[in-house]
Amino acid sequence: MKFLVTWSWAPGDSKEATERFKKWKPVGKWKALYPISTIIGRNEAFVVMECDDILEAQKDLGLFSDLCVFDLAPIEETVKLVALSP
Repeated sequence: MKFLVTWSWAPGDSKEATERFKKWKPVGKWKALYPISTIIGRNEAFVVMECDDILEAQKDLGLFSDLCVFDLAPIEETVKLVALSP
């Protein structure tokens, strides 16, 4: 399943979040379909990911849960959803 994962952090945590991200190595079994990207001018980032079990993503998201607030939303390509509609 595909997910849009967004997260944000307090302005005062920017330095810590950046340093932690520089050292981070993924451990969960998920694939980035669109690379982890920062929204310029905001304390926010996002990734489009695919995984069979969202708990695999949690293995990585949990490493930042003391600094960041996460939102996970299941997504699908509009063309595929339109094809499924009656």
